[in-house]
Amino acid sequence: IAKACCGLPLILEMVGGFLKKERVGVWRQMVENLCEGRPIVKSHTELLAIFRKHLDNGLKDKPIIKECFMDLGLFPKDQNIPVAALIDIWTERQHIPGADLYPIKEADAVNNVYDLTDRYLAKLVVRREVAVDLDDYYNHHFLVQHGLYREMIEASQKQYKQRKRIMFDMNERNWSQQEKNTAARTLSISTSELSTPELGNIVKAEVVEVLVLNLRTNKYTLPEFIGKMKELKVLLVTNYDLYRSELNNFELLDSLSRLKRIRLERVSVTTFGKWHNLQKLSLYNCNAREAFESDRIPISDAMPNLVELCINYCQDLVKLPAGLCDITSIQKLSITSCMGLSALPQVIGNLENLKTLRLSSCAVLEEIPASIGKLLQLRLLDLSGCVSLHNLPEEIGDLLNLERLHMTDCYRCKMPSSVTKLKNLKNVRCDEETAIIWKEDFKPSLPNLKIEEANDHSLFIFYNNI
Repeated sequence: IAKACCGLPLILEMVGGFLKKERVGVWRQMVENLCEGRPIVKSHTELLAIFRKHLDNGLKDKPIIKECFMDLGLFPKDQNIPVAALIDIWTERQHIPGADLYPIKEADAVNNVYDLTDRYLAKLVVRREVAVDLDDYYNHHFLVQHGLYREMIEASQKQYKQRKRIMFDMNERNWSQQEKNTAARTLSISTSELSTPELGNIVKAEVVEVLVLNLRTNKYTLPEFIGKMKELKVLLVTNYDLYRSELNNFELLDSLSRLKRIRLERVSVTTFGKWHNLQKLSLYNCNAREAFESDRIPISDAMPNLVELCINYCQDLVKLPAGLCDITSIQKLSITSCMGLSALPQVIGNLENLKTLRLSSCAVLEEIPASIGKLLQLRLLDLSGCVSLHNLPEEIGDLLNLERLHMTDCYRCKMPSSVTKLKNLKNVRCDEETAIIWKEDFKPSLPNLKIEEANDHSLFIFYNNI
């Protein structure tokens, strides 16, 4: 029983309390059900009552944490839940029953993640390459939830008309066509079909602020009712199928003026829309080259107010359009584990407000443009795993506000003498050989510099690139 409950105290207490007066045969049946992931709550309603009591008592003074826990049910069972996706939801959604603290800051959203794990309501999994938290970057952090918790979340929902979040599973048809909900601000749709039937008659699209699409299909057409979501702030699309999903009807998003965050995973994107108020775009293991190279609309016109762009494991990406550097509102640019990226725009220095530039594990990137010296607001530069970099430009010394430089696994990269001008540089993270060079050649000129030697050389985790 303890093993099947993964040692989680709350689940052990619930299951143990339920079984304490039962026969051995019932214990054995429970072990089989837990190990094989069979539904338990429907046949043992006493467990649900125990769970509700524990949850209500344990989170009595923590209404936001309770809501965050319930949000884990927006994602498919037995799948890792990206912490970055949860942060997107929690920092933008306005309406939480009984909680006046929304929207919250990203730092508070991260604290909520750790609060869930400290209470054993979820388990945090971090990829080996970022075994420690660095610079508030959580694209490699995931939550894992015990299947019994997921059952409890589904069974603990209020009456349909009163729900603030709704989870539709198109494969199970787990909703009634006779009822209409006008209160839900968060909507999750799971489907393996090519499209989703019209749901406008059972949910009020005009008030939805967060939409989570969980796909298992190689093609998907965005449903027309999305175009009615005038309050939509966050769109998360994740494909759990083996092959990337081709998204169609993307132009529906053009009219959604309040849309601030889009996160796409394992999909093919052929074009970007006119997302004039979009602040964050995340592409995770996507085919995005065609969209970046499309001349349908200049990227600076498509997303003129973009603040953060994250591109991870997009292996078809060879270069970025120069027009991206016309979006001067960008403060964070992360291009990581893009094994095909060979060049950056020569005009990258035009990003005058850029504070964070991550290029980790871009293995064929050979050059950093000289214009990088114009990024006077840059605080963090991450070049870890850029094994093809032979040197840094002399202009790197012009980054007078640079505080952190990560260059683990940059064995070939030679540094110019101008780095001695980086008087605000506080931390360099590198391998042992590079650390020796920093200590001997540059540390005397930078007395406040801390040189951190990375013990792990595991930056290259090649994603399934189908």
